[in-house]
Amino acid sequence: MKPCPVFPVVGTITAVGASMLDKGGVLYRYIEISEKGGRVRRLTIVRAIEALAALIEQHAVGMFLFWERQGERRLWCVDRADGPKQVDFEAVRAYVQQRDRRDAG
Repeated sequence: MKPCPVFPVVGTITAVGASMLDKGGVLYRYIEISEKGGRVRRLTIVRAIEALAALIEQHAVGMFLFWERQGERRLWCVDRADGPKQVDFEAVRAYVQQRDRRDAG
């Protein structure tokens, strides 16, 4: 059984790499998140729609949900401890459709 390509990271953004506008959103070289236990996760090549990208900033605390696909991570959801929340419903829909096609085959 393949591991789930969707995974949460809960913690504090400690670093945000260079970014550029790309395909209707923002492409980050990396986003680094320090988890509660002290583990640091450096996620490279991260895509986010602009509404989610607006919530990505150093020192932001919260839950960040990613979809691992084709050599990159797509940010699905941000739920910040200070209140702001956002979901990329198009990414969720694309994942479900892809999974349904794979399961039907």
